[in-house]
Amino acid sequence: HASEPGEQVSPVRRIYLLTVFGSTALIVLVSVLVMVFMVIYGLLEQDLGADEIAWFRIPLALV
Repeated sequence: HASEPGEQVSPVRRIYLLTVFGSTALIVLVSVLVMVFMVIYGLLEQDLGADEIAWFRIPLALV
């Protein structure tokens, strides 16, 4: 159905795809930034143990 000319120029389809892919990209970007911050903070504080690494499951689950 997406190969139909009317469907390809549909503004509703474009808004839907922009919303879905944009929000997905935003969630992935924030999750990666949180994980990088946690690693850098843990390395600088020299407190990167198993408990801190266990917190990676939350942003990693969003990815």
